[in-house]
Amino acid sequence: MRTSFSIRRLVKKEAVLVGDLFRVVYGEEYPAAYVYRPEELWAENEKGNTYSLLAFNEEHEPIAHLAMFRSAPNPKVYELGQLLVLPQHRGSGISDCLTQYVTGELDKNAGIEAVFVESVCNHAVSQKLVAKRGYVDTALEMDLMPAEAYQQAQGGAGRVACILQFKEKANAAQRIYLPSCYERELAFCYMGLSPREMRIAVDVLPREGEK
Repeated sequence: MRTSFSIRRLVKKEAVLVGDLFRVVYGEEYPAAYVYRPEELWAENEKGNTYSLLAFNEEHEPIAHLAMFRSAPNPKVYELGQLLVLPQHRGSGISDCLTQYVTGELDKNAGIEAVFVESVCNHAVSQKLVAKRGYVDTALEMDLMPAEAYQQAQGGAGRVACILQFKEKANAAQRIYLPSCYERELAFCYMGLSPREMRIAVDVLPREGEK
């Protein structure tokens, strides 16, 4: 199905539309409950903790959503998620365009060093979507998402696992020190990410660290 659409950052008066979209697909069970609360959602956007995107059809009706938000300890690392496309508009390329928009934010925003995705494993759409944008598989998170979130959307029978995928800016190679007992495992985890100068740590860890 061919769909004409436009994409833009969330504005305050449209914050209520995000919750309406999620209710269509997930009912009231989506784990990130603030998507249903427009004032809280807009406050997070104003603070720079969340970048919410909406896609609109030619009638200016919301048909899709994607967000980039802080969920990691490092404030320069954002999570990409909350992807939602109304069923009648799936397969029209909206998801890819939303992801491309976010990739542009990573490239031009100095306050963002990396973006990661927890792509669900009850379908492969999200995994493939970000893989072609250069995101690298780094881990499997077993039973991460609650089953209730997918009862309305896909009728899942249990909790849903996720693939953890990362994309970094191309920065100068960093030097990292690996514990010798985990050298092989950690080197494997870094494969596909930005280059690192890997060395074996020879000293014991200090009892008191520095921030």
